[in-house]
Amino acid sequence: MSLFQRLWQRIRNPRGYIGRDLEGNRYFEVPNPNDAWGRPKRIVKYREGFDMWTYIAGERRLPVQWTSWLTHTRIYPPSLEELAADLERQKRVQLRAAMIEARDQEEMAQITASTSMAMASMHANAPTSVTGYHPSPTSQNGGK
Repeated sequence: MSLFQRLWQRIRNPRGYIGRDLEGNRYFEVPNPNDAWGRPKRIVKYREGFDMWTYIAGERRLPVQWTSWLTHTRIYPPSLEELAADLERQKRVQLRAAMIEARDQEEMAQITASTSMAMASMHANAPTSVTGYHPSPTSQNGGK
């Protein structure tokens, strides 16, 4: 392909910058002549110093809104305001989960303490000698 043809193709079909996420990853949409439905190809360019393996094998994840846009599940790309609101929602959920976890641990500690106290009181009241104990014939036959 000649230089003129490449320039003309870039003018006719530019790489379309769509947006970015809060971490600095950029998202693009380009025409895809190979797609049977005529859908454009959607691409993510990871922020400087990161690559796809950071997100596939690492602890980082792309925002679910952008992931759904990349896979054509979502028609319109998310806005920065939507991403920020979702990040705040995630922080609230994590805080509430931590509060519930702390409450559950406290309840478990109380249950453990009351169980151990009950066991100690049962052992304190138990007879130390069983000499002279003779079961009655009715207790062996189930009361018959």
